[in-house]
Amino acid sequence: MAKAKKKSTEGNHLLSLPTPIHKSVLLALFFVLLILSFKKGLFSGEQVSFEAPIYIWGICISLIFPIVVWGIFRNKSFYKERLSVIHLFIFLTPIAYAFALVTAASSHYSFFGLFIQIGYACCFLISITVSSSSRGARSLISIILGISYLVIIFGLANWFGDASFGGIFNWSEQPGYISNVYNDAVLNQGQDARLSSVFQYPNTYAALLLGVLFINLIIMTFNRHFLKPEFFSIPLVPIMISFILTGSRGAFVMLPILFIIVLILIKPLYQILLILYFAIAFVISVLISSFIFNKGIALQVDFNGAQAFLGWTVLIASSIVCAGLCILVRKYVQGHIQKKFLKWGDGKYSFLYIPIVVLSLGLVLVCLLFSNVGLRQLLPDNIEAKIAQINFNQNSVLTRGTFFEDALSLWKDYPITGAGGGAWKALYEVYQSTPYTSREAHSFYLQVLVESGLIGIISLFVVIACAFYHFIRSYRRKAEEDQVPYLGFFILVTALLLHSAIDFNMSFIIIGTILYLGLGGLFAGNELPPFKFQENLKMKNYIYPLTLLVGSIGFFILSVLYYTGSQQYATAKENALSGKPLNEIVSPLDQAISKQKHPEYLDLKLQVYLQLYSQTGNTQYKSDFSEMLENGQNLEPTYKLFTTRKFQLLMLDKNYDEAISLMENSLLLRPWDITAFEALASAYYQSGLANLNTPEDALINWNEGLNIESRIQSQAKELENLPDAQVQGRTFGITPDLALTIGQIHFYLGHYAQAEEYLKIRIDTKFDDNNDYEAALFYLATLAKQSKADSDLYDSLLNAQTVEQSLITSRLDDLTAQKAIE
Repeated sequence: MAKAKKKSTEGNHLLSLPTPIHKSVLLALFFVLLILSFKKGLFSGEQVSFEAPIYIWGICISLIFPIVVWGIFRNKSFYKERLSVIHLFIFLTPIAYAFALVTAASSHYSFFGLFIQIGYACCFLISITVSSSSRGARSLISIILGISYLVIIFGLANWFGDASFGGIFNWSEQPGYISNVYNDAVLNQGQDARLSSVFQYPNTYAALLLGVLFINLIIMTFNRHFLKPEFFSIPLVPIMISFILTGSRGAFVMLPILFIIVLILIKPLYQILLILYFAIAFVISVLISSFIFNKGIALQVDFNGAQAFLGWTVLIASSIVCAGLCILVRKYVQGHIQKKFLKWGDGKYSFLYIPIVVLSLGLVLVCLLFSNVGLRQLLPDNIEAKIAQINFNQNSVLTRGTFFEDALSLWKDYPITGAGGGAWKALYEVYQSTPYTSREAHSFYLQVLVESGLIGIISLFVVIACAFYHFIRSYRRKAEEDQVPYLGFFILVTALLLHSAIDFNMSFIIIGTILYLGLGGLFAGNELPPFKFQENLKMKNYIYPLTLLVGSIGFFILSVLYYTGSQQYATAKENALSGKPLNEIVSPLDQAISKQKHPEYLDLKLQVYLQLYSQTGNTQYKSDFSEMLENGQNLEPTYKLFTTRKFQLLMLDKNYDEAISLMENSLLLRPWDITAFEALASAYYQSGLANLNTPEDALINWNEGLNIESRIQSQAKELENLPDAQVQGRTFGITPDLALTIGQIHFYLGHYAQAEEYLKIRIDTKFDDNNDYEAALFYLATLAKQSKADSDLYDSLLNAQTVEQSLITSRLDDLTAQKAIE
């Protein structure tokens, strides 16, 4: 290691702000990230219910952003600094998403994707502003850590069965109900339980924990300008226990990779200290992991305050023991190591020796974990099972492989500009090779590729490469005390980017925000000189800040408009479900649509008008419906529910031939859509009923309806080629609703034994929808045709409250008297 004194960047405020304002920005960031983290991590699920909190995020970011503009404006030498040029790369990705609007599969979601990218660019610039000094960078890292600690405590509180903290918080999402736990903070129950905290997805939570763990270790190791190491040693066990409880195989694999990367970046002395701290926390965490796991799964089923207290006591005591051992290492071991064993520490390649040894030992440990069952038995049963299953021949790996292949097939049709934001959700059923259901491509990079094409993915890689290049070139030039926060940014960004290659972490806007704050921090740590062309660069100081200010105002206005629209839609939907007058449904809905042509807004209005037409027969409602549907399909040609609404209208008008044609075309587009097969069978069945007076035509339609079963079975044979370990996804076969239709056709054809077999599949004595009644009536009639009976089902049918008994008996008598069609 070079012993030349490195310069401190403590006073290097490129975008300097007065201290009170600087603190205000940091405080605002803290509360925005903390509060919005509890909105499911701002998951971008591409549904209205997920979007409203994201618009709040946009409002908050756009309110903080003008301070960035002021920081640039007041810095007279801004255009003479290297950062003024390289930070412009961040606008490449939003520009790529803007290009994607031209070839977008979805008008709304492509613009929504652009909206998010603009928000990320704002977060990046905010980070540059607050991180342009090492003190600001430390503050931002501290904020991210502080929020992470609270999320970890919250996750463990849910694991122990009560996150209400003495009844202060109610986590129920339904008014009038009380819940002491956050929905899906613990995913599944029993041996399959996995901790996910606010994200409701364990893998994403594990990716964040991975970064937080190593930042904690680095701060403990360097111990400069942060709180005392005693403080950062306390969270180590809760972090590691939470990491274990996520059960994320992908994160388990990424941990040693990140470990080696971090070791390479620090001095040999610090390498040894970090390894010791990690080993202490790891051993303690493994020793208590089975107890914590078993205690948690028991408390999920039957909460007991005393048992929860015991769980917390063991966890806290273990954390204190870990902290104590780390303090002893620092006090008695560090100096000894420094004096006796690190005379070779200043060699040119000395920083590689220990990582190579650790890598070798790590490989040995991995071999032991896979070969030594006794060693794995120290872990909780489900974690032991997950580690044993880490291989390429298991469902999650094979399914991801299918996702990736299908994503590449999608990209090949939109290679340059992509198919816009939400492309995967809009088009995955068109390109899927098996009948899975997944609105996520399970890879951040493939998601960017399909959404913004080569332009977008290259833009992303340019930003990442530029950030890493300037970090690596600047890291060694900094004084040691200034290296820590920027190394923290690097760890955080690397952890998220590594894991995001195999999962959809970036669909959580909070995670995306943290990533772009980290990237901004890496840019802000630049120590390289300006480019030569900047010496003669002349530019009005206000032009760029003014452009940013106008952009932030526009972003704020859009965020407010879209948020208001989402609330008006929510009001309209609630009024519709409550049976309110038409005006109280349509009025707020029209206001929402005037702000944003969201497909869900349009679909709700279509449902309202279709119901009105069904109830009144007024053709004006049909005309309005058709006009809205045409406009909606022009905006969202791939939105499947619009096809469903058109099918419903055709069936209502008894236009069965067009309905059949519509569903056949839909199946050409989405061949694995079993709901389209159900609709098609229903259309053939109803068309046959409409032609009872001409039995030949009825038989043609019904034979086509029955042929659907063989079409499905023939297509399902393709699934036999899947690896044994891979699950095909959703059911692709004879579903209950399809069985009902096939059974009804067999009934009219006089195939009563076959009809009985199919109809029995659909029997549901809850009688909470029309098909429940249809299945029961046809089943009882089929039995009667064979001189059989089912008195229990008959009694249940008569006792159902939603239909009068006289109507039931009359319909049953008619069916029993029905003659077979030949």
